[in-house]
Amino acid sequence: MKLGLPDTMLYSRYGAWWETFLGALSVPFIKPQRTLEEALKAGTDLMPDEAPVIQLFVGRVMELAQDAEALLIPDLNPGAEPGTKGSSADPWMVDLPSVLGRRFSLPPIYTVPARLNPQETPAQAVRMGQALTSNAQLVRRVMDRTSSALKPHRAIDPLWQVAGRVTVGVRGVDPALLEQPFLIAPVLSALEAAGYHAVLGTALPRTKNLEQGGVNAVIWRSRRTWSSWVARRHWNPRGR
Repeated sequence: MKLGLPDTMLYSRYGAWWETFLGALSVPFIKPQRTLEEALKAGTDLMPDEAPVIQLFVGRVMELAQDAEALLIPDLNPGAEPGTKGSSADPWMVDLPSVLGRRFSLPPIYTVPARLNPQETPAQAVRMGQALTSNAQLVRRVMDRTSSALKPHRAIDPLWQVAGRVTVGVRGVDPALLEQPFLIAPVLSALEAAGYHAVLGTALPRTKNLEQGGVNAVIWRSRRTWSSWVARRHWNPRGR
């Protein structure tokens, strides 16, 4: 069975390990070949009212669906029960695999968490591997060889200050947006042109670290108006 692996929507956090695991099982997989611009246009044509981060992902998925026999789709909220985030929560972010399956006619979907967990991922990988290969012994051998590489995503301490620039923290509703350079680049370029040095919220272990730096804050107004920002709100580490 040939799996399609979309390479956006937090793929950098989990994708490399699953590629290694599938490769060791000799399970063929394909990744998108179109440019990001082409994928975004395809997704925009299909879903003009959705946010760019969703449009880009849908464009990737629909390309893969033409040739793949199944799709590997991330669960952005592993362990969360439907409805636990409130009625205003974006369904795409709450349950991405289910929404995709309802909106489009797609090959079978295999759901994997968008973050690696050394305690939970092995059991999930074994179940998936056995479903794909029907060879429990092979799956166990591969799991033994690859489990040491199961390391959760860790934030890297960012560069806080740049001479001559005001540091601002860029905080977004969706980490998937802030970790997609293709989409976030226009805002970062605008900030740089205005004399700011941007620190992405996803680069921080905890949001409170923004306060420790005494930075200004860039707040996304909403996911749909993702490129709108407020740059001159001072954030005092000792109180707002």
